[in-house]
This record gives sequence, C-alpha cells and structure tokens, in this order.
Amino acid sequence: MNYLEIAKGVEPRILTWYHDLHQCPEVGRSLPQTRTYVCKCLEEMGIPHETFKDHSGIVAVCNAKGELVAWAGEPDTVTYMRSAAKPIQALNIFLSGAQERYRFDQKELSIACASHYGEEFHQKTILGMLEKLGLDLSGLLCGNTYSISEEVKNKQLREHFKLDNYNSDCSGKHCGFLAACLVRGYSIKGYNSPDHPLQKDILQVMSEVCQVPAEEIPIGVDGCSVPVHALPVKNMAIGFAREANP
Repeated sequence: MNYLEIAKGVEPRILTWYHDLHQCPEVGRSLPQTRTYVCKCLEEMGIPHETFKDHSGIVAVCNAKGELVAWAGEPDTVTYMRSAAKPIQALNIFLSGAQERYRFDQKELSIACASHYGEEFHQKTILGMLEKLGLDLSGLLCGNTYSISEEVKNKQLREHFKLDNYNSDCSGKHCGFLAACLVRGYSIKGYNSPDHPLQKDILQVMSEVCQVPAEEIPIGVDGCSVPVHALPVKNMAIGFAREANP
C-alpha cells in the first residue's frame, strides 16, 4: 500500500479540516468542539461512528525486535505521530554531533524531547540553549502560543503576559533542530521545510528507528510549522521500543 499516494489524494480535504480546527484550538483533555466537528465530517463521508464518554483508542505493544506482542483496536492504523515523535526526533542531536559540541545538560535534553508549558524555568532553559548556539529567540520558527496547560494559560491571560517564541511547547525541539543545523553546516533559514536537509535527516531517523521506508511516510505540517510524520501505530511502538533498547 502506497501511503504517500493515499495522503496526496486526501490532502485538500485534510487541509480544510486543519484550517477549521486551528482557527479556535481547544486546550485540555476535553475537546467538545473538536469532537462535534469530527463527527460532522464523518457523517458527511458516510462513515459510521460512535462517541464514548470514556476514553477510546488504539494500543500497540512491541518489542525492540519489531514484534507486535499485544494490541487493542487496529495497530496498523496510520496516523500522525505529532509531539509523541519528539524523543525520536531528538536522536538527531546525538547523531549530528550537536550534543558533543554543545554539551546540553539534562534539562536541555529533556526539553528537546518533550512538549512543555512555557513556564519561567522552561523559558530560561530555552534561552540557555540558544546562548550556547549563539542565537536568539528570532531564530526559532515555532511561533508563540499560550501554554498548553489550562492553569498556566489562564495565568498568562490574567497577567497580560507578552508571548515570545520560548513559550511555544515545541521550542525545545526547535532548539535541537538549530543545533544540528549549525554542526552539520546547514543554513538555519527555512529549517522547518520538508525540503531542508535537516528535515530529510530526521525523516531518515524516523524511518530507521520505526522501521518504515522513508518514501512510505506521509508528511504533513505540525502546529509549530515543522514536518509531522504519519506511521502505523505499531511502528510508533517499535520506535519507542528500539529507542529504549537499541
């Protein structure tokens, strides 16, 4: 099955959904507007669906050999990995030699591997990484957003907090991208483009760790502007297993 051709065929419809959903993004675990919108789209396509009060989803458990050992739902379902891919994308910090050059500490490596709330100690960590790179906040192409924590977001709103790029929950990942660019001699301009050599490197990392040929990984655009990768859920599990036990 050529997932890339399938993705190209539905791209216009997906872009419409993307734009509609991101005009008023919901924050938190309860997403009533998003749920209503998704159900409406499914009805328009004539796809049967159910809504549940409790959580539902797909679960896949794999070992480092790439074997599927337990699952619930359909583990071959392809979906975008989004921020769950950050620990795998962050491997490029080591593979590029950026860790050896910049000696990122545990806080800096942690923030490169995960989303964060944009709190003061997160901001300081981002600024520390940029200082090591000789760059400032303008180098980050992640944009700026209110915190993904409802509590922190409300505090920012109450205090009329002036947002900057270090508030983005993805700014740590972007610092890692910039570090790899500098070490490998890539331009930092447009590092968020799928055609940039950095993103091609990361695609290869995703392919090798998750055991999916690079040409079969559909590429989209994540909320922080960088490429986002679509994989079968079981291959996401393989990626985590192999990262934990390479």
